Amino acid sequence: MDDSFEIPVNLNGSEHSFSARLVPSGYVHKILVDVYGEQIYFEPDEEGAYRAVTDIATLDNSNDVSVELLREIALTIQNARS
Repeated sequence: MDDSFEIPVNLNGSEHSFSARLVPSGYVHKILVDVYGEQIYFEPDEEGAYRAVTDIATLDNSNDVSVELLREIALTIQNARS
């Protein structure tokens, strides 16, 4: 079974699409998203909002991955689940 899917994101008027897959983890789940070659996990917090789980080096070392982009991906995931 393939749990892969695409996450479409509109950022600053540009359409982007990121490959993702569902990763079950005990009683919860995470979503692993390929963001321009960086593998970034998104997980729900206690209130049901999604957050990116990465280190600051990923943001510092990438010209394409930004906090704003990660927020938009998290919001897209959250809106799709509600």
